[in-house]
Amino acid sequence: MSSFQSRTTVTAALPFGVAATSETSIGRFEILGLIGEGGMGRVYLARDPRLQRHVAIKVILDEHACDPVRERIFEDEARLPSELIHPNLCIIFDAGRERDRPYIVMEFVRGLSLRHHIVGDDDQPGLGVGRALDIGRDIADALRFMHTHGLVHRDLKPSNVMITTDGRAKVLDFGLARL
Repeated sequence: MSSFQSRTTVTAALPFGVAATSETSIGRFEILGLIGEGGMGRVYLARDPRLQRHVAIKVILDEHACDPVRERIFEDEARLPSELIHPNLCIIFDAGRERDRPYIVMEFVRGLSLRHHIVGDDDQPGLGVGRALDIGRDIADALRFMHTHGLVHRDLKPSNVMITTDGRAKVLDFGLARL
């Protein structure tokens, strides 16, 4: 099966916040849906058939695929934090290229962004003080760990922090991180 193939239907129910997509595969990974899109890339929910687990795959946007500076920044996002394993950091599993487009395979974090929790909605009115302190502690632990290993995030914001379904904060999106 070639990479970046198109499909018109999704065969399984998608988790909250994941949209249907025409992509079907990237490398060995089966694309299940689109999680989101940022300034540098699209993030897909995918299934790793070899390890039988869900992963998130970030693929550089087409308009940046031929820009060597943006490609280097994108590839640094995978390389720089790849050896950092911490409960409050999104784990990078792999990186590769398909049809001259780099991609990053990372942990699929089940939950919602800190931005969503701050804004709240009708069912969830936002964060209480105690919960905000717990989340702040998790983020501080992640940043301390990164700094101990010589890495600075440089783009910390509520949309780059996920709150897992068990309540833990996870820092992600290392696109601007530097040693």
